[in-house]
Amino acid sequence: MLPKTERLSRTDFQSIYANGRRTHSPVGTVIFKSGPTFHGAVVVSKKVGKQAVLRNKLRRQVYGQLTTHLKQKGITGTVIVLLKPAAAAMSEQARRVATKQLIEQVGKPAYNSPHV
Repeated sequence: MLPKTERLSRTDFQSIYANGRRTHSPVGTVIFKSGPTFHGAVVVSKKVGKQAVLRNKLRRQVYGQLTTHLKQKGITGTVIVLLKPAAAAMSEQARRVATKQLIEQVGKPAYNSPHV
């Protein structure tokens, strides 16, 4: 889980969700908007898994990957990760690799350019 200062408020979430840059993969979607500080959110809907235990497990894993791959690299901005049902169907190792690749798309130069 991210510290409270790095989480999104509802109004910020809605703004980024509507205006951020998106990258899609079979595992999920990343929405990113550059900014001066790091903020993040992970969304795992009931379509991904009916059991709250599974959804929370997936959410914790992705929060850990956000911290590892973005925060430690010094990438700033707001990131929202939306997991798709395919994420729950994968093995844990395959899911970690796929979400890592998805999250690392944020660091690519196209994401750092201003949103048009």
